[in-house]
Amino acid sequence: MIFGGLRVRNVLLSAAVTLVLLFLATSVFHITFVESSLRRTVMAVPGVTAVAAAPQGAETVVTVKLGPVANLGDTYTQLGSAINQALGGRPYSVVLQDNPDQTLTNAYYNVHFAVEEAAVQGDFVSMLAQVDKVMHEAHGISYRIYVEPQQILVQMQDSGHYLYRVVPRQNPSGGVSSSAP
Repeated sequence: MIFGGLRVRNVLLSAAVTLVLLFLATSVFHITFVESSLRRTVMAVPGVTAVAAAPQGAETVVTVKLGPVANLGDTYTQLGSAINQALGGRPYSVVLQDNPDQTLTNAYYNVHFAVEEAAVQGDFVSMLAQVDKVMHEAHGISYRIYVEPQQILVQMQDSGHYLYRVVPRQNPSGGVSSSAP
């Protein structure tokens, strides 16, 4: 079909090919530059053993596998700085992968109610008292709780296994704080 001296089929075919090429170029750019820069920057953070990134809607989900770390609060802050640097301020969220066993999973289950309540109500002294009581009964598990402006970080270690949890705090206006460090 010819419309105004142009073959409509050729125009549509050219537009489709152009869109496919643009999509491929964007994907290659993302994989080559953004992900490799992110991987290199995040892998430089002590304790990181693997990193992967995947776009999900308007944000990038960064999955970080951590080995044992001495201070989850410091490590999480370093991760946030590294990711911000690599992504240039684009929105992201972080998923931590750890190495818990059933003992650590059960211990976290027993304290997560107090942690979640403190994230909403802000009563960190009561949370710590409840966590200390529960963890005293769980002999041999070392733990730390980090209260930060945007989240509460829970770190537990026992017999070569470790558990890391990030619980977003509720901000004063009633919404949930960002999950990015």
